[in-house]
Amino acid sequence: MALDFRTDLLGGDKEFHVPLAFVNQEARGIALCWLDEQGITIKQSQPRRCLFKRPFDRASDTLYVPDNKWDDFCEEPSDRIGEPDLVNQSVDVNGEISRIAVSETLYMKDDVIRWLPGLNSWWDVIVIFVVVGAQPDPQQGSCRWELEGTDGRAIVWYRKTQDFEVQQGTSNIVEEDLHRKIEQLARANLEEQQSFQSLPTLEIRPVTINRVQQ
Repeated sequence: MALDFRTDLLGGDKEFHVPLAFVNQEARGIALCWLDEQGITIKQSQPRRCLFKRPFDRASDTLYVPDNKWDDFCEEPSDRIGEPDLVNQSVDVNGEISRIAVSETLYMKDDVIRWLPGLNSWWDVIVIFVVVGAQPDPQQGSCRWELEGTDGRAIVWYRKTQDFEVQQGTSNIVEEDLHRKIEQLARANLEEQQSFQSLPTLEIRPVTINRVQQ
């Protein structure tokens, strides 16, 4: 028996406008091919009217965990396994989420950062983005949020050397003092944990976000 993380229930992006869809017959094949490459699904809601949605892509998208959902995100798999219908059952958890993002405020809490190794009991997290400054607001209607600075400086854990290494990036949009604090917290709270030492790798990357209007 397996528990799957249902990314289809995340909702994906809401309805948005795709000018390329409204083209002549000759260009329609090219437009549809482009939509497919972008992972955009098409659903006909009415005759001659379609809805365009982009579902969550496990390979390229990042799951943002709001501060008030952090405990649920961490505890839901164990809570579900403990429910009566799964007692004495052999259950595999397929938590195929490799990239998550959390707020700077959440990351700075000692109890949160000490819990990070526990994530890999259920999830396949290898990159944690620390969002600095403004945070995504789900109340802002149909929009997408893009991470900026993902190619910037990061602190990376390597099991082979049992140490964090600072990886210089091609852009630095976060202040030096904050980089230093993120590194200090990781070293102080993670390096000595046995469960963390067994992780092959983990990247911690400070970033900002940009709201993309649909």
